[in-house]
Amino acid sequence: MRLKMIQNQRQYKVTKGQIAKLEGALKASVKLSEKMDHRVYSAMISGIEWEINRLQQQLHEFEELKETSVLVMHSVEDLPQILVKARIARGYTQKELAERINIKPQQIQKYEIMGYRSASWKRILEVMEALGVDFEAHVPLKEGSRDPVTPGTFITNRIVLKEATGVDIERTEQLVSEYETTFARGVA
Repeated sequence: MRLKMIQNQRQYKVTKGQIAKLEGALKASVKLSEKMDHRVYSAMISGIEWEINRLQQQLHEFEELKETSVLVMHSVEDLPQILVKARIARGYTQKELAERINIKPQQIQKYEIMGYRSASWKRILEVMEALGVDFEAHVPLKEGSRDPVTPGTFITNRIVLKEATGVDIERTEQLVSEYETTFARGVA
């Protein structure tokens, strides 16, 4: 099960507040232990402890992202979450990212909430460029072909955060266009 991810400082503060309330509820529940059925009480305590643990994991992930220098993507389906993680790791707010690509902050918020499903490919490339995200893919074209990096290892996709912006949107769009033209002719 994929954990919900904290995406900004406000959510971080709210999550810390939720943990404090749950820890308070856990302490207060000691008074109920003798008034409740043991099984019901144990289930209640387990539920509160589970929720505290889940929220602490989210806090930890958010805090660790600020210290991260490389993010790895294993599937193209991970791209939306990688873009959010890259923004956090770079230390950008949603507003700062929006300013870098000349759109409203609410649009970045919407993209992140919707997993970038409503964003065009061009917009995704602009976000990647603003974040300094470089996309690299290994695509074995023949059955039994070996991975040139490490024999026997199959790398589907990788995203590496670069220190300097390395995405050339125009060249990427040109390559995509050439591929689509070639593919449309059935020459792929």
